[in-house]
Amino acid sequence: GANQALVKQKLTRNLRSHNGILRLASSVIDLIEAYFEDSIDKMERDYCEEEGALPSVVTGAAQEGWTMLFQTGTSKMEFGAHHAIIVRNEKAKNQVRNMSNRPGFYGTVFDAKGLEFSEVILYNFFTDSPAKNEWRIILQQLSNKGVPVFGGIPAMNPAKHNILVLELKELYTAITRPMHKLWIVDEMVQSMDERDLHPMFQYWMHGGCG
Repeated sequence: GANQALVKQKLTRNLRSHNGILRLASSVIDLIEAYFEDSIDKMERDYCEEEGALPSVVTGAAQEGWTMLFQTGTSKMEFGAHHAIIVRNEKAKNQVRNMSNRPGFYGTVFDAKGLEFSEVILYNFFTDSPAKNEWRIILQQLSNKGVPVFGGIPAMNPAKHNILVLELKELYTAITRPMHKLWIVDEMVQSMDERDLHPMFQYWMHGGCG
């Protein structure tokens, strides 16, 4: 009835982030549901009336990436209180504080939980991930679509791959912090050559984010 429709709209309409960010976030939920469906409640995907651009991936070595991010591009960031750099650990937090030398929020994914910012830089999320080869299980999603995959795809092993449950949930949390713009700066992304890309970026490149 009308009340049921109203409740559904209230739960799924997102008034904070635009659809570019929400599509990326939904792609992470898709993976959690595909491999670890018992670890998350089935949910309707959020939507927003504002379309918005997909997040930007900064290629090249870390320092070169920072230079490009702050000095060039379509969005010259005025880094301040409404902007954040999100990292994996305290060591990385200190590292980016020294590299950027700007005011603003510097914190781990845990620090940023429940907060929102205008623009977010997600720094070395995959480089500093405790999961390594475990990420390759994601490539099965590409193989299922007939996309050629470079290298092998490991068989799903719950005991071995359970680490990805927490990794994907952390990634979802980080992705959903910005309201307007997400930049992904990661030393693992030296170029957009698929043979060198982290499995998550391959997944996104081939339609993982809708």
